[in-house]
Amino acid sequence: MTDTVLEVWSVRDGTADGKKAFWKHVGRAFWNRDGSINVLLDALPLSGKLQIRKPKETPAPAAA
Repeated sequence: MTDTVLEVWSVRDGTADGKKAFWKHVGRAFWNRDGSINVLLDALPLSGKLQIRKPKETPAPAAA
């Protein structure tokens, strides 16, 4: 368990002609002290499937 904010994504499968899957950010999730997770959604996935992941680390901008 961690105090890290998690990203919530809805993932639609790509089409049969080889297109990549489509990822749409739909909310955030937070760990609770008891180990459970609260999920706050801004949208509902059409597929009913959600991916909950740690956010990607973005590199700090270079000093100019």
